[in-house]
Amino acid sequence: MALLTVLIIVVMLSILAGAVLSMTATEFTSTTDHRALLEARYAAEAGAQRTANWIMYSYTAPANGSGFDLTRSPVQAGGSPVVLSADSTTANYPTASVQTAFNSALQNQSLPGFSNVTFSSHATLMNMQAVTFFQSGGGVMQTWLITATGSVSGVHPAKVQVQETIERFATPIFNYALAATASGCGVITFSSSSYTDSFNSSSGTYAQTVQSSGGNVQTNGNANMSGSAQFKGTLSTTNSGSGNCNNNSPNAVTNNSSVNPPYSSLIHLTSAVRYPNPAAPSPTPPTT
Repeated sequence: MALLTVLIIVVMLSILAGAVLSMTATEFTSTTDHRALLEARYAAEAGAQRTANWIMYSYTAPANGSGFDLTRSPVQAGGSPVVLSADSTTANYPTASVQTAFNSALQNQSLPGFSNVTFSSHATLMNMQAVTFFQSGGGVMQTWLITATGSVSGVHPAKVQVQETIERFATPIFNYALAATASGCGVITFSSSSYTDSFNSSSGTYAQTVQSSGGNVQTNGNANMSGSAQFKGTLSTTNSGSGNCNNNSPNAVTNNSSVNPPYSSLIHLTSAVRYPNPAAPSPTPPTT
């Protein structure tokens, strides 16, 4: 009887040990799968951000809506949605070189520090509007839907897809009385009694309609002011602070002007302002 009892206990302990081992293996697999999913999501989010940066800073938008059907959403070209693709999604963009550059930059890119974690993406043009600015030409405003996929390869593979929407605006050149795209010190320098202001040419002459406001200035670098110089308007810049300027880390303004502050208000820009290259004059003016 005692032997039978011992055998029963041994069998029960064996079953319990097997169950514990099974639970441990299941928990290990679940933990590993969860980690793989997290890595895939991080890769997908990195891919979406990388794609947004490419569209904002490496992509040159068309000058107008020619060749695009702007009445559709997504926008169409040749009867199909406009898509830049670096994954398995079919690409459709009128300019082949743009699609090639997108694919090269964003197809199967590795996540830094992870050899088995990659991302790819595609971007669909959801909306595009052609705009015209007074005297300064025009451009297009675009809305892109970015779809990025993060993938983890290996024993515990995982795949996660994320989406985000970005808007790409055209910037009117005459939004400011004066603008500078350089990023160093003194890219705008005002001395003596120089100043900016504004007037309404549709209502009269400068003397009749001049305003001590509206002479807004923008710079991606530092403004250097001396004498009694001033901006009779706002100063918009990506920098902040005032004082002596350092080219490696320029501040907003170096003010040696008797007017303090030499602007109505300071507006901090979250990113540098970029302007399209103006079209070449036609006909070309003579050189002699």
